[in-house]
Amino acid sequence: MSDNNVSPVPTRKQPTAANTIGVFMMALMGMAFSVITPAMGSILSHYMALGVANPTYISTMYCITMVPVTLITGVILNTGKVNYRFFAILGNVMMLIFGCLPALIPDPSYGFMLVCRALMGVGLGFVTPLGNAVILNCYEGKKQSMYMGLATTFMNLGGIAFQNIGSVLNTMGGANGYHLCFWGYAFCLVGVIGSFLIPEPKKFQAAAPAAAAGDAPKIKEKMGIIPIILGVFLFIFNLMDFPIMMYAGTMLHVSGAEALAGICLTFFTIGGMISGAIFGATFKVIKRFIIGVGWIICGLGVLIVYFTGATGSFIGISFGLFLLGWGFGWMFPGMMMLVGMRTPPSRVALGTAILMAIMNLSSFFSSMYMGAVAGMVGAGLDSIATVLQLCLNCSIVYIVCGIIFFVWRAFPKAPAGPAPAEQK
Repeated sequence: MSDNNVSPVPTRKQPTAANTIGVFMMALMGMAFSVITPAMGSILSHYMALGVANPTYISTMYCITMVPVTLITGVILNTGKVNYRFFAILGNVMMLIFGCLPALIPDPSYGFMLVCRALMGVGLGFVTPLGNAVILNCYEGKKQSMYMGLATTFMNLGGIAFQNIGSVLNTMGGANGYHLCFWGYAFCLVGVIGSFLIPEPKKFQAAAPAAAAGDAPKIKEKMGIIPIILGVFLFIFNLMDFPIMMYAGTMLHVSGAEALAGICLTFFTIGGMISGAIFGATFKVIKRFIIGVGWIICGLGVLIVYFTGATGSFIGISFGLFLLGWGFGWMFPGMMMLVGMRTPPSRVALGTAILMAIMNLSSFFSSMYMGAVAGMVGAGLDSIATVLQLCLNCSIVYIVCGIIFFVWRAFPKAPAGPAPAEQK
């Protein structure tokens, strides 16, 4: 066949600067659930005094609705019949409305709180699979790895904003003004604006060359099991990380520094923000080892929290959380890159949705896990003995997961021959 009959390789359109800004504005919403984390001490005290056995479900209830909605969103996006922007706008508006709703009532009932958190979770479920899927489908080469890291950085920046807004509002409300922290969801206005700017992946993917007569019919691509495997690992991470973040105030209470819980938690997001910013350059150097290194750093960070938590050391706990965030800032985007490399482009949105759904389901089960550990220790949910045991369990498991990723050659080998052209 002559060269004249060979179809040229189509080029990809490039997202605009406004599209990229929209992606990062959406990334800011990734930790929207953390608004009430600084107020959990007040929430626990208030509802336990009213006879509620385990009020931590206020914090984790969003997972019950978020997980199935995330899966359904991924399946629908996979069909290509619904635009990403539709789900982005709908999700952020729901987070804004139902996130702020408890703040309108001076003393919301436990049931009302659970309903609002569940509906907020529906909105978060619409938004969750979008950001990473957009980056993996609209960008390639160096830009893809750099933007995956920057998305984690912006997610942590959003976490800092949500946590500190929630902390300030909780302090303003006094002992029984915990409900004011829900006004922190007003920050979701940023996500609503960003929703109108994100690129639509189908507009930036290269069109397939026209099939010649007699060519074999197109084979339906399979997703593979990589998103499920990585989802299980992230389930484990979230299951054990959630209690550490929730009970940072309990450890600081030992030294009378409980009021600094919001600032202490910020060090987690600062760590993730910095490591996410250099993820692209780091991935270029250590490549497949970046996930294992991230897990090990997370484990060492929690181990520091374990050794300094008994005395309530603000500096020690903050440094440990900083390392935990740093490790996550390498481990999480590394896993998302792996999904993009091991999953066909037509299945990336579904694979990302499945991974995020499995990961976020763990937040609900963490309440059961915390109760089981408290029972094993023979102490209360908010006792220092329970919190320290949670820290020790977490550090051991994270280090073991890091070793697994050092041994497992998960990333595909680079193909022989000249490398494909990259976006600059």
